[in-house]
Amino acid sequence: MNLLQAELMRLAGRRFVQVMTVLLIGACVIAVLSTVAGSHTPTDAEIQQATRDAATQYADMQRYYETCRAEQRFEGECTRPDPADYRMESQLVGVFVFANEITDLFYFVAVFLALFGFLVGASFIGAEMTSGGLTNLLLWRPQRPVVLGAKLLTVVVSVFVLSALVIVAYLGAFWGVAEVGGFAGDLSGEFWPGLLALVGRAVLFVLGCTVIGFSIAAIGRHTAAALGTIAAYAVLWEVGLRIVLDTVDAVRLDRWMLSTYIAAFLDGSVDFYDGSANCTLYADCSSTYTVMWGEGALVLGLLTVVLAAAAFVLTQRRDMS
Repeated sequence: MNLLQAELMRLAGRRFVQVMTVLLIGACVIAVLSTVAGSHTPTDAEIQQATRDAATQYADMQRYYETCRAEQRFEGECTRPDPADYRMESQLVGVFVFANEITDLFYFVAVFLALFGFLVGASFIGAEMTSGGLTNLLLWRPQRPVVLGAKLLTVVVSVFVLSALVIVAYLGAFWGVAEVGGFAGDLSGEFWPGLLALVGRAVLFVLGCTVIGFSIAAIGRHTAAALGTIAAYAVLWEVGLRIVLDTVDAVRLDRWMLSTYIAAFLDGSVDFYDGSANCTLYADCSSTYTVMWGEGALVLGLLTVVLAAAAFVLTQRRDMS
């Protein structure tokens, strides 16, 4: 039997993968059903009232802006209102508006898929190393890089296919909710390009998490190694180091956190406020700074490549008996 086919059958037959798939689908169904339960099709009267409320709010903010400018305040204190921020659909109550809410709802499924990929990738290689299944497989196919590469390729492609199906079904379900029991909203301008870009970045993030989980488990020779590494990083670095850096008034401490680059990569960009008073001749002490998705892609990409390379090198050199 072909090695990739054998690995695919082995992956599909794992009970953990089956349970995680059911949980993933169940979470998506619950998210859709809860939205259906809390939404309704707006009546003509509701739309007319929402239109008036939006126009009133915009007029109020325009008057505030004109008053602010007349008083000659600082430039940053007077912000001209954007009509796009005062659309009618933002005033609808108890109505699911696809254009306004789908991005936040998509983050939910993206994070769940990333967790799914990480756990499935880690368990696929970790369980076989622990049980001795990988050692037995190497007796049949002694090329370690080929075997490990086949396992990694199998789990990455499988997670990609499942993620694509889930995302299409998830977005399609919410579009159906908006058409039947909600409101589509303003889908013009950058909405669709922005949503498609978010979907693309989310899929790459899910695949990266899959490779990272697989690689850490391969390095530690156990599924628990991946879980322990993530837990230790979260406690010691994201929490512990953040406290230490905040204590010493470090400049731009968020740049040292992996979560910063994850958020920037998924969201496109993330703005931070730096309230540090530790300003020296060589420190950049501007109060705000932005981390772009490109920086997130670079950091996450390097981390993924380094861990994957380490997994292959250590698997090739270590004693597998």
